[in-house]
Amino acid sequence: MKATIKGKRDDIIKQVGGRTTCYTLELVNYCKQAKMNLFSLTSELSKKGALSNDDLNKIVIEEDGTKIVFDLQVHTCDGWMYGVDVLPSEVQYILNMLLQIRILLGK
Repeated sequence: MKATIKGKRDDIIKQVGGRTTCYTLELVNYCKQAKMNLFSLTSELSKKGALSNDDLNKIVIEEDGTKIVFDLQVHTCDGWMYGVDVLPSEVQYILNMLLQIRILLGK
């Protein structure tokens, strides 16, 4: 499997309890065949994000007063991967639609 699109994404992150946070994810790798997109945790840390865990051992990133709790656990053969529900912002949604049209038109 190979990433076909790499870059930044302005997204809305949905947390447990319905709280949402607008956040720019950097170094996101998109692969059409994958069930999930991946992004660079170390990139977030290099932006002065603080990495910790909560009382349930969920990964937490805090940056400039924004707190993101990776509250989804995906079981793998080697253990667990942590994730969050990411909802594209309206701008990102429009850009994704334009990209899909461009791909369909072969441009």
